[in-house]
Amino acid sequence: MVTEDFQTYTLPLWYVLREHTKAELLDICRAQGIRKVSRLNKDELIGVMTARLPSIAAEKMLYWDQPTYDLMTWLQGKKSGVTTLAPVGVV
Repeated sequence: MVTEDFQTYTLPLWYVLREHTKAELLDICRAQGIRKVSRLNKDELIGVMTARLPSIAAEKMLYWDQPTYDLMTWLQGKKSGVTTLAPVGVV
């Protein structure tokens, strides 16, 4: 899906997940605490992940400090799609 400025592309979560192997998806599930999914086929696994990952991410956001939140908000608002960050103290 292309946004109004035609420079930033947004992709649905399921679209991004389908590019990974089932083993990679299972590793993500383990890392995020999504259990009882190893017997699912890849499409079913993606369905479960698509349903559960947004709430897991929202929960993790509650623990961000203000600088982290500000950085993520700033990155989300970038128009170029490419961001480089200089080390602290480098201008």
